[in-house]
Amino acid sequence: MTVMVKYSIHESVASKVGVNGGMVEGQGIHVLIGPLSAAVGYALRDYIESKKFPAIYPIVSGEDITQRKRTPYITRTGWASAQPSHPFGKWAYDNLKYRRIAMIGFDFAFGWEVAGGFQRTFEEAGGQVVQKLWSPLGTSDFGPYLAQLKRDLAVAVSAEALFTLTDLCGLSPEEAIASATRTAATLTAAAFAQRPAG
Repeated sequence: MTVMVKYSIHESVASKVGVNGGMVEGQGIHVLIGPLSAAVGYALRDYIESKKFPAIYPIVSGEDITQRKRTPYITRTGWASAQPSHPFGKWAYDNLKYRRIAMIGFDFAFGWEVAGGFQRTFEEAGGQVVQKLWSPLGTSDFGPYLAQLKRDLAVAVSAEALFTLTDLCGLSPEEAIASATRTAATLTAAAFAQRPAG
């Protein structure tokens, strides 16, 4: 029997555990494929472990699922959240000559891990992340966060901002990259313009 359940990202994580638990126990499925969200993947992890139920996560990129909180019952076939941002940390240090930066990211598992990938390679190269600000998922007005930025810092725009620009704003990938680049350059220039003389 093939059972497919579709649910919205806006539903609570607890309801997803209930939906999937009911599928496993009530409908006799043999393997779970999905979910999409890292937060839901993490929420289901303990249930899957306790029931010794096989799951394939083709999209969920939560790193701990196959690292620190690894279970033999989950196979992640896709990628890890920090993977796309790893090269950018060293690149920003080497090519942009950034040494101290501020980061703004969405306050959920994927946002933290994307920022962590950048931070790891940026700091390994010799840079320092001196400020991290976390906005709620779905934030469209970043004004309050921009106002909190410390002066004299470069600003890194995370990969999740590109997802927001493409998914929520309808920009093409090329337009999203151009927009994020302009935003980071503008914020960095403004931060350095505020630097005291001397």
